[in-house]
Amino acid sequence: MKIAIIDTAVTGHHLEYIYGLCQEIIKKSDIEHDINLYCGEKLFNYIEENSLQNLNEVSNLNIIVNELKHPEGGWIRQTKTAYENIKKLQGYSKLIFLSMNVYFPALTLYSFFRENKTAISGIYFNPFLRGKSSFKDLIRNLSFKILIKHFESIKIYVLNDDEVVSKLNNRFNTDIFDSLEDPVPTFFYQDKLVDNKMRKKNIRFLMIGSLSKRKGVMEYLSAIKKSKSPYQHILAGKLDINIKKEVIQELESMQNKGYDIKLIDSFLSIKEFTELIDICDVLVMPYLSKGASSGILGHASYRQKPVIGPNSGLLAEIINNQKMGVCIDPKEINIFCSYLSSPEKIIERFSSEQAIFYYKNNSYENFYKKLIE
Repeated sequence: MKIAIIDTAVTGHHLEYIYGLCQEIIKKSDIEHDINLYCGEKLFNYIEENSLQNLNEVSNLNIIVNELKHPEGGWIRQTKTAYENIKKLQGYSKLIFLSMNVYFPALTLYSFFRENKTAISGIYFNPFLRGKSSFKDLIRNLSFKILIKHFESIKIYVLNDDEVVSKLNNRFNTDIFDSLEDPVPTFFYQDKLVDNKMRKKNIRFLMIGSLSKRKGVMEYLSAIKKSKSPYQHILAGKLDINIKKEVIQELESMQNKGYDIKLIDSFLSIKEFTELIDICDVLVMPYLSKGASSGILGHASYRQKPVIGPNSGLLAEIINNQKMGVCIDPKEINIFCSYLSSPEKIIERFSSEQAIFYYKNNSYENFYKKLIE
C-alpha cells in the first residue's frame, strides 16, 4: 500500500507526533507499506537541534520536504492551498492528515470532482461539541455529511475523547469517527529513572508549553499573587504576543515584591523541556478551552507529576479518571490560591499506578496501529 502522511505545520506537539511515528516505522522494517512523509524543513531543524536519529537513513520511509505548502491565512486562502496540496497527492492508496481541520473544506470540494477510492484519515483537533457552536462548525457539519457520502473509506480521529466520538457518530449516523490515544513520547527521556519522591519544602510549580490567554496564564498569575505562595513558580514556553507586555509587567512587579517566579520565554528544546518536567513537583494546567487535549498530561503521567487542571471538559475527565491531581475552575481564584498554598493537597490526589496505566495505554505503538496499519 502506498501511503502519504501529511503535516506541513510541524511545530510543537506535532513534531513529537511525526518523530514518534517515524520511530515506529523504523521498528517495523519488514512492513510492506511504501510510506511518504510530507512536511516542512522544521522537522530536520528539530532533529538536528535535539540530536535525534537521522530519518533520511530509514529505508522504508521517504521524507519529502516543502513539496506541499502549509494552508494559512484567511479561510478562502487556506482552502485553496489545501486543495492544491490534495491534487498533488493523487495516486496514493491512503492519505493521513496529522492535522485534518484545515483540510475539511478542501476535501469536500475535491470529493465532487474526483473519483474517491483513496482512503482518507486524520486527526480532528478541538471538536466543537464541548464548546459554543460557530459558523465554522456549521460549515464543518456540512463537510462531514458530504465526506461520509462521497468517500468510500474515511476515518476521523479525536484525541482521547470517547464522549465526543460517540456524539459525532450519533449525529451523522455513521461510524467514521474514532478515539485515538494522544501518545506519550517516553523516548525523549532516554531511560532516565523517574524520581517520584515529593519534596516537603522548596516545591516547584511549573506551567509549560505555549503560554497564551486560553491556557489560563493570567488566572495563574492572579492566584500566585493573591495566595502569597512561598513556593517557586516557573512559566516556560513561548509567550503569546497578545499578552506578552501584560505578563512581563506583572511578573516584574511580583518579583520586586519578593515572589519566587521565573519566566522562560522561548521555544524549548527537548532537553530543556524534559529537564524542567523532571525538576518540578506540580504541573499547572488551568486551561480555559473545554475541548482541548494536552500532550503535557502524557509527560506528567510518565514522570509521575501531579497536575492542577480545569474542572470541565476533556482534561478534567482525564485528570479525574486517571487520578492525576485536582481540578478547579481557573477563574475561582480563591480555590486556585488554596492549592498553590497547600501543594500536598494536589500531591495526595495523585495515583502512581493510574499514571503508569495512562502512559502505557497512550503509546506510540497504539498510535501507529490505528493510523497506519
